[in-house]
Amino acid sequence: MTQPDYYAILGVEPTATPSDIKAAYRQKMRDVHPDALIDMDDDVKTDAEAEVRLVNEAYQVLSNEEKRATYDQQLIIPPADGQPFRVKYQRPPDGLDKTTQRILIGILIIFFLIAMVPVVNLAVNGAGSNTRQTPSPIIATPSTPPDN
Repeated sequence: MTQPDYYAILGVEPTATPSDIKAAYRQKMRDVHPDALIDMDDDVKTDAEAEVRLVNEAYQVLSNEEKRATYDQQLIIPPADGQPFRVKYQRPPDGLDKTTQRILIGILIIFFLIAMVPVVNLAVNGAGSNTRQTPSPIIATPSTPPDN
């Protein structure tokens, strides 16, 4: 017997957060709970009770981090030809992946190098030398006194 797809039962993706799983569980319980089916036949209520048990089981597994990790490692997804194979599903880590880390480090190096350009110019031109052009002093010429 194959294990049920708990993600499909709750209607969430394998990358769903715990809050998404909880919200999907509550919505599904509102839809299938036997107490909400007052005017239904006993057969329908029996089917609803079985579905409630399945929804509860799915929520119990997916809401517990350890059980969810074990379930994800044993997840069976049938391919198009109908022959089952095992897929080890791993949720994305909480931090950044290696590629993103490398890109951010590269950007930081570029900003560092851009910030170092003035320092390098000082080192090349000499830290103590006066590299600025001093303006020539303005020589005031005496104006001619007005004729009275």
